[in-house]
Amino acid sequence: MLVRFLLAAVVAAGIVSAQGGEGMGSGGMGRGNTTGSGMGEGMGGGGGMPRRQSKFELFADKLKLKSDQKEEVQTIFSAAMEKAAPVRDQLGKGRQVIAQAMLAKASEDDIKKLLGQYATVSAQMTGIEAEAFGKVYALLKPNQQAKAAQAFEMMSGMFAGGMGGGGGMGRGRGNRGGGE
Repeated sequence: MLVRFLLAAVVAAGIVSAQGGEGMGSGGMGRGNTTGSGMGEGMGGGGGMPRRQSKFELFADKLKLKSDQKEEVQTIFSAAMEKAAPVRDQLGKGRQVIAQAMLAKASEDDIKKLLGQYATVSAQMTGIEAEAFGKVYALLKPNQQAKAAQAFEMMSGMFAGGMGGGGGMGRGRGNRGGGE
């Protein structure tokens, strides 16, 4: 029963990660062009569906960041994305290994060992998120700090891959239609 539950959780995490979300694109965090027109944000191209706010934009709105703060936060997040890249790769490979082990009907002890390794890597990603958030928190004014806990919750998985459930700045739908 436990093995089936864990398999379902791993598969669900993989699906959510594969679906992605707003990407970093070449125009900055979360400003990916989702219309498929190849035109950058603000370049006209009326019609089509309205653009959904990126996780970064929601985060900035939650904290009511000023434009200079947004730039600093983008710099912090970009550095965190770079730092998270090898960890993000380990998470993806770990999910695959766990799923393969479960499908191959590996022993429960082997699966527990793989899950433990995955949890360690996942904790590293959480550490990267927390470190980035600490730097962001230091930039905030006292009135902005009041919403900091809610904003930190929004960061969960931000650097891990797809925005739905996790990461996504750098993957997902960003700049789908060509160059910005």
